[in-house]
Amino acid sequence: MIPTQGLMAGLVTSEGFHHTETGQYGRFLRVVAQWERRRLGGGHGGGWVGGMVPAHTLALSTDAHLTLVLPDLTHQGFQAKSVIDGLTGDQAIQVSALVGRYHGTVVAYKLVTATDLQTAFPQCFNVASTDSPVFTVFSKTGFERLRQEWDGKDTYTPLLDKLMLYESLVPEFIVSNLLPQEPFATALHGDLQPSNLFFRCTDDGDTEIKVIDWATARYSHGPLDLIYLLNMGLETQVRRQVTEEAKDAYFTAFNAALRELGAGMSYPRSAFDTAYLLGRQLIVLWSIMSVNLFFTHPTLTSRLHAIIADVLLDPSVPPPSLS
Repeated sequence: MIPTQGLMAGLVTSEGFHHTETGQYGRFLRVVAQWERRRLGGGHGGGWVGGMVPAHTLALSTDAHLTLVLPDLTHQGFQAKSVIDGLTGDQAIQVSALVGRYHGTVVAYKLVTATDLQTAFPQCFNVASTDSPVFTVFSKTGFERLRQEWDGKDTYTPLLDKLMLYESLVPEFIVSNLLPQEPFATALHGDLQPSNLFFRCTDDGDTEIKVIDWATARYSHGPLDLIYLLNMGLETQVRRQVTEEAKDAYFTAFNAALRELGAGMSYPRSAFDTAYLLGRQLIVLWSIMSVNLFFTHPTLTSRLHAIIADVLLDPSVPPPSLS
């Protein structure tokens, strides 16, 4: 165990977690934020990335874990919502735009500086493995529970056959489709749930947003962060109402970052749509792997079931394949 510093003085955490949060990903965020600030030449204050990351990235906000909520956030009036409550529609759109801006900034940084992120920031990004218990044990028990809960229910029974296609491909489908596709692969947060998002209204009516808990960062398709946010972080009806607006906000902000930071290219809508479609297939599996975690919470269980059903019933989402 090692002590933290600054506003976190007197608290301790594991050395491994500390190095991931402040040593690896913390360094990456600081480098990108400093580059963006210089590139903007004083525009947008201290930069978008610098504005969204607290001074100390070392923080968890859930009661179920070691809780290190940053004093400077709560003392300054920032508040987070619970996963059960979910974000409001306006909050989801605001975060979607911010995340799009962040993802576009990372792409611009690596293109302009010719930086290979995975080489320049070793041990910063999680890499999926087919033998991970998350993709084996969690998925197996999730499918078993879902079959028990859906069997004999007229609404869900027709979907069980569709689920078999997903079950037969785990974990290879997940691992192969998390591989980054250049040139628009970017740095994902990996866990954009409400408890990791802090909001504060400013005196002029704007909203400030801080994002914490970067320990599950991944180098992959940006829209996967957006998909996770909209599905895991919103009540079902809110998700259905704001999805298209949130997608547009993300896409517009991504391209604004590329343009303003001189990346020399734009993110094609076709590439975004392809990655987003893949994300919808993956969210079926993320949801199934979460079923056993949330089965005691009716609200979250209902949300997970709705996510899975909405994708399986959508004719625009093809069955998963490894081709």
